[in-house]
Amino acid sequence: MNKTHFITTCSALKKTKASPFHQLGTALVDGSSTKELVSLWKDNISRASSPMLEAKDLYRGVAWKMALDASISCNMNLMVISAGFGLIDSSIALPSYDATFARPSGNKGNSIPAPLNEWWDEIHKQFENNDSFKELFSKYRHDKFIICCGNDYFKAIKKDLTQAVSFLSNPPEQLVIVTSSLADCDDLLRPFCIESNSSVKHLAEIAADGKKITDRTTTVAVATYFASLYSQNNVPFSKIRKEINDKIDSIKVQKQVKRTSRDDDYIVKYIQNALITDGKLSKAKTFKQYHSDGNACLDTRFAKLYKQVIESR
Repeated sequence: MNKTHFITTCSALKKTKASPFHQLGTALVDGSSTKELVSLWKDNISRASSPMLEAKDLYRGVAWKMALDASISCNMNLMVISAGFGLIDSSIALPSYDATFARPSGNKGNSIPAPLNEWWDEIHKQFENNDSFKELFSKYRHDKFIICCGNDYFKAIKKDLTQAVSFLSNPPEQLVIVTSSLADCDDLLRPFCIESNSSVKHLAEIAADGKKITDRTTTVAVATYFASLYSQNNVPFSKIRKEINDKIDSIKVQKQVKRTSRDDDYIVKYIQNALITDGKLSKAKTFKQYHSDGNACLDTRFAKLYKQVIESR
């Protein structure tokens, strides 16, 4: 029987603390090749014994819980894009670890070194119990796949994904990729993608049932919404993908307010009236209010006119 696989990224938050040997920074050596770095990482993983938990029980955090809950309610097989272990089933037992494709402002020592796709390729060659997307799609060529990931993780897997698509029997109805940016997406993958940027927070369908959607959870929120539509109605992937992309595009259009250029007299009178209402209104707040009212003006020009009004009072 064909299955649907919900594939999301690993989480930095875990139920147990990682051993120093299971933190990527301890395995990195300047000047080493990717192959050598992955080998060092594998050696470190095997050097220290740590409590083992199935991946679904190891990871924590809002995004992970959303993915886990969706996979259960929609009866989908949950899989993980793990920077430390590759593409794994959520039933695989892992030690706690610290490795990420993301580029956080802090803790950079545990970020995978570029090029990310080379690490992704090498982790599949050296580690067991994981697949590449090529291997996964070729084994389950009639299954469906809902993949969600941020931009850094997408950079790591996109070459593998591009090569994997041809193994599916009917890709448009079997694959959707929800990611935070399509800036680096190639033409082959783009038809399968939904770009989940911050604008989706304004979609009532995505933030239903009182869910608070943040910039960090938009991608998984869209993917779980996609999963619910498919599981409830068995709607074709292509139709759901178009519907969500159209909704996101409509939000983008609404947010692109066309502002009207005004002459100096209009701007001066606007500033004067604003200051009559609130004599302590700052230049910055007056300018923001002017823009919010649908007016256009360079900040330097507005500042000059604001100063002119202040000095004439």
